[in-house]
Amino acid sequence: MKNNRRLWFTLILFISTIFYNCTRQPLSTVSAVSETVSTAEPERYPNQDSELAILMREMDVDANKIREAILNGKNFDDFRAKFAKIHSANPTDAGTKTKAFEAMASNFLTSLDKVYTADDKIASFNLMVNDCLNCHKTTCPGPTVRIKKLTIVK
Repeated sequence: MKNNRRLWFTLILFISTIFYNCTRQPLSTVSAVSETVSTAEPERYPNQDSELAILMREMDVDANKIREAILNGKNFDDFRAKFAKIHSANPTDAGTKTKAFEAMASNFLTSLDKVYTADDKIASFNLMVNDCLNCHKTTCPGPTVRIKKLTIVK
């Protein structure tokens, strides 16, 4: 009989605690969440100060604009001059700018030219995306998942 009372008391206490916590959110939790959100951005971009990292993020945004324009059959801005800065932008790690990196960057820029000049925009764009992936597989593999999402599936 005594164990039965303990069980009921524990069950009622447990359910009361759940209801109490589910219906009330203290202000400290809300402010802690907003602090986490505001400080999370640097963790998303650990190389935030690198010119090359900043350029790569801008290239991603611009490549998405190109992708959307191609999918919608619209014209898109010419980003070739901006993307050509890939050769001059300072990387986070000076060892990144190897001969292989420079060759892959040149291949990327050639593919980018084809996006603007070729008749088959989708194939040219996907070739450009593959050039990005080839470089990132050897140099900086972090954003490969993000880059793969740029691919246009026919």
